[in-house]
Amino acid sequence: MVTTLCILLCLTLYPYHTLSQRLDQRESEKVVKMATAVNLTCAYSEVSTPFYFFWYQQLPSKPPVYLLQRTYLRDNFQAPHTEGFFSSILDKDAQEMHLLLSSARPSDAAAYLCAVNHRSEKRLQFADGTRLSVLPERENRISAYLLRTKQDSMTACVVNNIRPGASTILLSGERVFVEPTIVQGESSYGMVAVSPDGAINCSVSQDGEEVTAVFDESYRCIFELDFETDEKLNILSITVLVLRIVFLKSVVLSGCVTFLLFPKWMMSP
Repeated sequence: MVTTLCILLCLTLYPYHTLSQRLDQRESEKVVKMATAVNLTCAYSEVSTPFYFFWYQQLPSKPPVYLLQRTYLRDNFQAPHTEGFFSSILDKDAQEMHLLLSSARPSDAAAYLCAVNHRSEKRLQFADGTRLSVLPERENRISAYLLRTKQDSMTACVVNNIRPGASTILLSGERVFVEPTIVQGESSYGMVAVSPDGAINCSVSQDGEEVTAVFDESYRCIFELDFETDEKLNILSITVLVLRIVFLKSVVLSGCVTFLLFPKWMMSP
C-alpha cells in the first residue's frame, strides 16, 4: 500500500518537477535595426517526446499573444496574422527552437517568450523571454572627423548627427564627456571633443552603430596669425564708414542751423 502511494505521488509530481530548467533564452535583450532579419533562440533540455513548442509575443502592458507552435515532428502551426512575418526552426540535434522574423518592423518591438508543453501536462512552461528593440532608420548617419593642428599639438574630434545622452565618444581609447549642441539650420546635434595630447583616433557609438575616425592629412587644420583680407570686403567697409561720416555731418549741420534760426524766429513780431 505504501509503495503504491509513493508511485502515485511520484507520477503526480514528476511532470511539474521536470518542467523546471527546461528552457533557456540566453539573450534577455536584443537590439536590431529596422528591416533586418531577426533570429531568437530558445534552448531546451530534459524534454521527452511527445512535446510541443510555442512562441508568444507580449507588448508592453499587454498579455502574451500566441504566434506559432511546433511539435517534436517539426509540424508547424501558426496564427494567421503571423504568416509571412514569423517562422520557426526546430533543431533537435542542437536542442534549440528558433523564432525567425523576415524583416523587423517598429511594431515588432516586444518581449518574445518561448514555452514548452508535454502531451501529458496541462500547463505551459515559459522561459524568461527576450525583449526585442527595433531601431528606426536614421535619415542622417553619424559622421566623425579627426582634425589636428599644424604643430600636431592638439587634436579635435568633430561629430555630427548624434542624440544627446545616447552617444559614447572615445579618443585614443579613453572616453570623453562633451555636452552636444544643436546644429543651426539642421534637426541634429553635434559635438567637438578636444584632445591636447594629440589623439590618433576617435570612435563614436550610438544605438548599436559605431564610427571610427582616423587622422587624414587632407583634414589637417592649418591657421596662421597673419592673413590677407578680401579686397571687396575692404571696399565695402570703407563705403560704410564714409556713409556714416556723411550721415553724422548732416545731423550736426541740421542741428547747428536749427540752433541759429530758432532764437530769431522766437523774437520776430
